[in-house]
Amino acid sequence: FVPFALVRDRRWLGLLASVLVLAVCIMAGARIAFVGLVIVALLTLIIVRIARPQAGILLGVILLISTNLFSSKYSHHVKIREMQVFSRMLVSGNLDREQLTALGDEEEGSAGIRRHTYATGWQALKGSHFMGLGAGSTAVVLAAHPMPDGRVLTDMHLWWLEIAVDLGLPGLAIHVAWLVMILLALWRSWRTNTTAERPVFAALIIALIVLGPLAIGPSSMAYMLPMYVLFAMAITAPLYLGRDAVQPD
Repeated sequence: FVPFALVRDRRWLGLLASVLVLAVCIMAGARIAFVGLVIVALLTLIIVRIARPQAGILLGVILLISTNLFSSKYSHHVKIREMQVFSRMLVSGNLDREQLTALGDEEEGSAGIRRHTYATGWQALKGSHFMGLGAGSTAVVLAAHPMPDGRVLTDMHLWWLEIAVDLGLPGLAIHVAWLVMILLALWRSWRTNTTAERPVFAALIIALIVLGPLAIGPSSMAYMLPMYVLFAMAITAPLYLGRDAVQPD
């Protein structure tokens, strides 16, 4: 809901809220959420004219923090260091592995988990002839294929893959088509609306677009309530907001 905060009347307050969310993402080491914030700021610059100064400032803050103030040395704070590594990977920069080793970082980390879950999920999908194994099958598949160290994972750490394993490619296609239809309805409302609610449509469009890359993160987002609240808002906004709104009974 960061883009929603950015486009409200009190935009500077929205900017402060966004920076605080950014700080939480970094402290938690949420690298995918970090990328999501970058996309939010970029799309706000493109779509929402009234919030461009705030979005520009947010991008600047993201750039300063993710590069540790443009320092060539990694931060001793592990979460900020993870952001530095991730930022360098995005631009194909040198990771300076000797420095990372000296700071005590392991090579595997979450990358090893994802390598295991992605391979397991792909094999399960192929084994089902790309038709899926049924709802809830992901946990069963992962339980049958624990990590090399014995750990049993519960999700694929990739939402789109998890949907494919459970529902197959047909189910994944239907799900994607559903999201695209919601986006198109919001886009039409944004293009034709001239009322004070117009920024709400832009905020929902941005949030749904950002949802795509965020879904590459932990599959736990699939059972997080805010995502379903977002879906509900996105579906009902074109019906009840704007000059062409349908009046409820």
